[in-house]
Amino acid sequence: MLPESYEAQLTRFRAEKKRMNALFRFLEKKSKKELDSLFYPLYQEIFFRYDCGECANCCSVLGPRFADKDIERLAAYFRMKKKQFAACYLEIDEDGDSVLNELPCPFLCDDNRCLVYNDRPKACRDFPHLLDGMTKEVLHRTELNGAVCPPVAEILLLLADRFQIKA
Repeated sequence: MLPESYEAQLTRFRAEKKRMNALFRFLEKKSKKELDSLFYPLYQEIFFRYDCGECANCCSVLGPRFADKDIERLAAYFRMKKKQFAACYLEIDEDGDSVLNELPCPFLCDDNRCLVYNDRPKACRDFPHLLDGMTKEVLHRTELNGAVCPPVAEILLLLADRFQIKA
């Protein structure tokens, strides 16, 4: 269950879908360097105000991509063979990536802790990917993550306000 203020942030973001679409059309025209200079300071300012452990919405509704190294590391954690781990927890998606075969994440504990936190997949470690360097691919993921991650939603709403984006 999300804290009320986190849910309110996501609700506001989702209610402004047309405005967010306009924001992303605006942002797509920016260079990688310009995008990084917009997102990095807001990330530094906003993320410390949120407690991901209170939320864990990403673990509930998104499935990370598992690279071979992630599978190897987690198979070792559970003392399983890679194929056994994959058969138990993963499936191949339409893009050919290894992803969880169920959500919420089976490693998400009742108290929102991650059972495999120190060995979690790289995609989980890097979420919400705002520090990956804002390529077009990362920008698209950021748009999707705004509906799931309260601090990403706040950043995007602030950018829309800053640039006076209208629906």
